[in-house]
Amino acid sequence: MAGSNQHYIPQFFQKGFAVAGSDETKIWKITTAKWLPTKPGPIKSTASDDSFYSRTVDDEITNQENEMARIVRELREKPVGTEVDPEVAAGVLAHFSPRTAHIRDVFEWGMREVVTGAERLFSDGEQVKRLAGIDQREPNDAFRTNVMNLLRENEMFASLPLPNFVVERIAFYLAKEQFETNFNNNLPSMKGAISQLLDNAGEAARSGHNKALANLDGPNKRRAFLESLSWKIVAGPPEGTILPDCVALALDHTGTVTSFMLAKFDDCLAVMMPLDKDVLLLGTSEEGGLPSTFDFNKEAARASHSFFLSSTKSDRIEALWPLIGERSTCIVDEAVKSGLERHTTSPLAADSEEDGARVAPGSDIQPATTPSRSYQVSFIGCADETTAKMIARETEQLVKELGRFLPLNRLDGITFAADYPEALQKIDRGKPGLKQPTTIDRDVGIGFGQNVLVVRDEVVMGRIVTDSSIGNAIISKNEQQVLWAIGLMSKLLVNVALTEMIDVALQGLLLQPIPDHENNTFYTTVDGVAEEYISTYMCATLGNSNEKTDDHRQLLTEALIGMRETVLSARHAYRYDGDLDILLEITLSKIRHVLFFAAGLLGHTGGLGVEAVPPRSELEDALVKTGLKLWLPIYKEDLEKFRLRLGRWESFNEFAAFNVHIERLMWQLGMIPWKTDEGMRVEIPIGSDAEVLMADLTASGLKGK
Repeated sequence: MAGSNQHYIPQFFQKGFAVAGSDETKIWKITTAKWLPTKPGPIKSTASDDSFYSRTVDDEITNQENEMARIVRELREKPVGTEVDPEVAAGVLAHFSPRTAHIRDVFEWGMREVVTGAERLFSDGEQVKRLAGIDQREPNDAFRTNVMNLLRENEMFASLPLPNFVVERIAFYLAKEQFETNFNNNLPSMKGAISQLLDNAGEAARSGHNKALANLDGPNKRRAFLESLSWKIVAGPPEGTILPDCVALALDHTGTVTSFMLAKFDDCLAVMMPLDKDVLLLGTSEEGGLPSTFDFNKEAARASHSFFLSSTKSDRIEALWPLIGERSTCIVDEAVKSGLERHTTSPLAADSEEDGARVAPGSDIQPATTPSRSYQVSFIGCADETTAKMIARETEQLVKELGRFLPLNRLDGITFAADYPEALQKIDRGKPGLKQPTTIDRDVGIGFGQNVLVVRDEVVMGRIVTDSSIGNAIISKNEQQVLWAIGLMSKLLVNVALTEMIDVALQGLLLQPIPDHENNTFYTTVDGVAEEYISTYMCATLGNSNEKTDDHRQLLTEALIGMRETVLSARHAYRYDGDLDILLEITLSKIRHVLFFAAGLLGHTGGLGVEAVPPRSELEDALVKTGLKLWLPIYKEDLEKFRLRLGRWESFNEFAAFNVHIERLMWQLGMIPWKTDEGMRVEIPIGSDAEVLMADLTASGLKGK
């Protein structure tokens, strides 16, 4: 064993780069430190470290050095232009290149970069979602690989009496909802593990390096490649050749120079290693060679990781100082980036808009100061002539103002009616077979207006039908009343604009039958929820925002409570009458209310930038009791993704994708729907009502006594 101070660039080799007149004892070491050295250092302590190698590796290297010193001395004595035996040249490079601190430092750097990149990756919830495959709306290959394969090993999941794809869907959406809780709970321990990896990076690099060195003896691909090159002695730069900390360099087909140990040797055109301050050992492939402008010293400094050695500190050598590490760190960073990139690139990035919704480039939708065609303002059973003119004037002004920002060319007209529900029934829709619209159920709320799709000259238009109270409020002297009316009318006009956006993006979709039975069964339940989100988002600041926020929260609270009570009662009745159609009609109706009011609340609070569900509120309590507190953020995420694609939708599937939220609410209500070849099937496990049925049985038995 040579001792505890072990040279990873041997002293005998450094002496070829020693300072003139120092009796081969001094050498300049130019490092990445903030300051250049003021004097050369002793070779006996340069490019060395305490216990750099393991005892076994150090002994082996020591045994080889006498012979290697002889070979190097003979090579240095050969005249420039002398050819060198490829086996001899390969042996020299194979001895010096792998043993340097450069390769170990780069290993450690790479490990730290990978671990640090992994920390960023796994600290980013959105990226972890993507890795787990739960960033999309439907189960996908990533989810099946990373999650479902584990769940299938769980006896509980395996024993469920449901098709595999149904279990997969349930697991997928539960995983989405539980993600934030699980992620936040596990983040501290994950960061602790990463911190430990960083602390151990140096020792891990040392251990790995020693293991690699212990297995270098004998034939290998790298040595075989070196032996395939043509070798000769060439002159070094006139200012004196520097010795990079990596010892040897490689030039590839792209003209890039790197440390030989980091190079893809199958792509190498040339390999070079300085023998002393005057000459280099150069190996070239059949098609290889060095460019006439090649500057060895510059490339050697760039390829060095933390230092290079030199016999002088001339101006030209000092000029190389800033170049140290340029290429070595770049290679590692590129490799780390490439390795992590596929895990950190969001598939939605191209669809995101920094400031929200945008109209599709090149579309026919263009905001205008006024609609390009005339529209009618009419009154049914309300308003005398003077009042009607005042209402019409204020309404037209609102349309003109919003028309500066919204495409309102599809506005067919605005109707104010004393009997709003009756006006909806009498509206001319312009196409045979279309059902007349209805207002919201009285037990849920009071309807004030809606945008009704009609056909005029074969173009789908929007007809706003409202209660006369909106018209009266818009000309009221009460400021709060005016703001309320403006908020409602603006929301309806946004829906008219959406009519045009949808019809332009997906021509022929509006007012056409839904082809797929599954979509038809469910889509009528979610029809309009995305538009509700967008319109409330865009009109959030209009009117009394705080009052509207309270109203939205109250509507959703009541809808949640009503859904739970009504559906559970209907499910109980189903156990006795077996009428699934009635149960589904009631269930889907109540689910629609929840989805619609939730979309309204999420859009409104999203537009204001406030929380939708205050802590310890009646709404939070209702969400907890219905088991939907974790579902609501997932619903918002899907609605927001839809909004960000405003005007750029590509198919009806983007609208029908909200069907999954019907499934989710049905699961919570003890019903599991799925599609079969015969149509939709709904499983209603008896266990959902076991307690109440047992109570019925007990009560029946008591009465019998």
